[in-house]
Amino acid sequence: MAETGGLFVINAETGDESEFDSVTENGSWTFEASRDAEAHGTYGFKVTADGVDTGGAYGVKAFTEVDGDLWVRIYLYVDSGLTLDGTYQGVWTLQIFDGGTLLGRFGIRSAGTTTPSQWRGSWQYAEYGDDTNFSLDEFHYLEAHFVQDASVGGTELYVDGDLIASDVNQDTSAYNPDSIRVGLIGRACNSGHFVYIDDIKADTSIAVTGLAQVAFSYKAAGLAFSSLKAGFAFSPKKAGVAFTEE
Repeated sequence: MAETGGLFVINAETGDESEFDSVTENGSWTFEASRDAEAHGTYGFKVTADGVDTGGAYGVKAFTEVDGDLWVRIYLYVDSGLTLDGTYQGVWTLQIFDGGTLLGRFGIRSAGTTTPSQWRGSWQYAEYGDDTNFSLDEFHYLEAHFVQDASVGGTELYVDGDLIASDVNQDTSAYNPDSIRVGLIGRACNSGHFVYIDDIKADTSIAVTGLAQVAFSYKAAGLAFSSLKAGFAFSPKKAGVAFTEE
């Protein structure tokens, strides 16, 4: 069952990148629909680094400007072989814009080594983050929240339903988000390594973005378990067990 509703849903089930308005691939970076990259369904998006160019690769989706709060959800899988070009460096997997103005960016960061180990978010260029729920080689769902308010506006980042960190002490009343970028943006990463991104959804309410209500392919090996938040049981993809709804 394909997910619908919201401002838009991008799930790669077309088998290509046509759900985006445009795709940028700097240097030898690639951004492509792939059967290897699905969190749900048949396809997801695979973003592969070239080891040199710091421009990265990303898809752009524009929408009618939102005069109010915006929620954007993505499912993100980070390859355990991925490294950044230094310690305490970040690479962004989601950015929210109002025209050419960056409102927030969300992604991953290295700490004492070059391997990413923390979630990162920002209000414009002021960063925040935490290592809560961080793990590699499995899908997580990230929800970025743009808060429009004259004094307690800003952004929040949720991972797997938990609030990781936020910056909501800003006057954001003049901003109306109207586009996003999704991919790997801003730092060089080691050649040939990748992230998977799937089931991108945006709306004005977390109740609508939430967890995707479709069968889930869990990439890490291990035992089957149930997700109470999602409302269905699912088994790890590598276990090879069919998924059933509860």
